[in-house]
Amino acid sequence: MASVFLELLAMVSSITSQFLRLTRLEWTRSVLLRHLKTIFWKRPKTLNDMPYDVVFVLSHYLSVRDLCNLRTTSKQLFSLVRDRSIWLLALRDILEVRPIPRLSFSLDEMDLYEIITATLRLTTLDRRIRGADPIAAFTPCRSFDVSGLVPVPLPGGHQFVTLRDSKRELVVHNWNTDILGQGRLLVPASKYPIYLWRVVPVSSTTINVAIVSLEQLNERNDRGKPLLRTHISIYCCDTNKETSKQIDHFFVNTKIWTVFIDTIHLAILWDTYERGQFAYIRLYEKGLHAPVMNLKDPQCPQKGSITVISRNYFIVVDDNGTYTRIYKLPDLHPVYGAHVADASVHHSSVWSTVRPGDYFRTPRVASVVMGDPPYQLPRKFVVWTGRKRFLATLSSSLDGADVAYNVDAQPMWPGFPFSGGCDEGSSMGNFSGVHCLTNERLVMLFGLPVTHASSRGLMRLDSTPCSDAIQVTQLICPGLQEAEFISQLAYDEESGRLFMTYNDRNTLQSRIVLAFL
Repeated sequence: MASVFLELLAMVSSITSQFLRLTRLEWTRSVLLRHLKTIFWKRPKTLNDMPYDVVFVLSHYLSVRDLCNLRTTSKQLFSLVRDRSIWLLALRDILEVRPIPRLSFSLDEMDLYEIITATLRLTTLDRRIRGADPIAAFTPCRSFDVSGLVPVPLPGGHQFVTLRDSKRELVVHNWNTDILGQGRLLVPASKYPIYLWRVVPVSSTTINVAIVSLEQLNERNDRGKPLLRTHISIYCCDTNKETSKQIDHFFVNTKIWTVFIDTIHLAILWDTYERGQFAYIRLYEKGLHAPVMNLKDPQCPQKGSITVISRNYFIVVDDNGTYTRIYKLPDLHPVYGAHVADASVHHSSVWSTVRPGDYFRTPRVASVVMGDPPYQLPRKFVVWTGRKRFLATLSSSLDGADVAYNVDAQPMWPGFPFSGGCDEGSSMGNFSGVHCLTNERLVMLFGLPVTHASSRGLMRLDSTPCSDAIQVTQLICPGLQEAEFISQLAYDEESGRLFMTYNDRNTLQSRIVLAFL
């Protein structure tokens, strides 16, 4: 009792001395506040006594798992950590190393629940891709007994599209639907059969859709075969309002092989046996509809893929990945109605390499590390040709004239050196992908290298800059019958959902299977 009394007496004496000092000072508001803080402030004994601004600063240096653990410490910390700005900053950091374009567009519009859900989902997917929390199989959730339909997800994985009515209608279905009904049209029905289409998100609810359809003309060529005309249309679709508007259309008097679209460019690739390979890049944003480049390469009459990897560079990989070339886009940006090249011209590549071929007809390309503006030369990019992948490291001088490179080739599936596959059974996103090995009845989940050493996103994910090796996880296929195989496989990175078509070898019937990792 005496000790308590002495402590109270010391406290009163301290407060009295502080007030006596205060009376001898010049009377201002700042002086009063400063001395009141010295009187009443106490060192926090526990995290519950920590001021919010201190908790907010400390949260910048915590991983997502640490934030989740901190929420379960006490009710007070749960309410402090349950702040939109804390989780929004964590999600922004993660998107630097695990880029999801649609999420980046949606950040300002997302509420707290949506931000936390997206952050936890990306963290879980990242740990599974890296093998930190390995999984043995994906989880099927729905199956539809339909034939001739292939499901392709829209960005976000909440909806998927099938091509119906003699390949003239793109029909949208919801992920959680129990019956695959009529759905709704994504864009107006095409006049000619659709055989290619690509989607790119441009805002939180808006996507641009490039649709390629083929018209058979009445005229015939020297061999007596009908001449073909390819129509390319671009639509801007609002998935919430369920509206669409055509923003560009043009045609090419041949059948193109592949199409690429981002938020700015549209690129197509075709070839003829007699004249070689042709590429055409078009600037379609903001209604410009202007050609950027129209080139030909008479030395490479093969199919393949074309990918714009920055505002200044694009890559062309021929059929099977034998010949890879990187080109620089013209420095002159076109304006409305102007043509950079009125006719196809031969344009020299700034870098090229020849490697042994593989089986992908349209090899996949993804940038690993982008250069600093304004040069934007990709320092690293991955070319996936099927069984193998090639990681190219580029370096250049400031003017971009001298390009040094090295190509490191590694097998994608070291344990299956002779396993094949097909383009339709493979899907690669910005940082991960899936591939079906038909003969082994396996789905391979892989992640691309993360080399952003300075990003705080690695700290948020409890990860470190990894080597150039690609982590591969083998997934068994639950519910796959003995006579069935996976003929089509699509994958949405944001949701971790799989959209597959199972075919039966005996009955020739097929079914759509929706699953998640």
